[in-house]
Amino acid sequence: MKAVLIAALALVPSASANSYVRSFMQTGLTAEPAGSYQGSTTILGETIEASVTVNSASSVEITIGGPITLDCADEKYTYADGTIDLPNVNTAGDCAHDALSDNGVTLTSIDYDESGDKITVNVKYSFIKVAIELDHVSNAHVAYHTIADLLDTYY
Repeated sequence: MKAVLIAALALVPSASANSYVRSFMQTGLTAEPAGSYQGSTTILGETIEASVTVNSASSVEITIGGPITLDCADEKYTYADGTIDLPNVNTAGDCAHDALSDNGVTLTSIDYDESGDKITVNVKYSFIKVAIELDHVSNAHVAYHTIADLLDTYY
């Protein structure tokens, strides 16, 4: 990929190289959640806060605070087509499973909006459905970048 970027920069006049390469690379890459996301919502007078931090390509830290407590620093996850899946959430002994079960809460989904770079955590307690929208707040834990991100940072 580095050779493609260098070749593209060499072929395009420098004034337009930045926008040309950015456009080229963005069309060829799929956006995925990266960094930290935080948000909160209030339901029935109770504020629920949540955060998700992508630790690596297979691990997230997820916290939910308020009337329920969930704090999992190394939860296995997968990502595909706008959905973040916690594959062990239904397995006893898993951090997320045990915390949700202890609080009588069901995780219904975690969705990622690529265009808005937002995560929505959807949970259900009894008959109450709660959606907590998380805004992207940091790339502090990101160990990798897309070429478009690097161009935004350095050019």
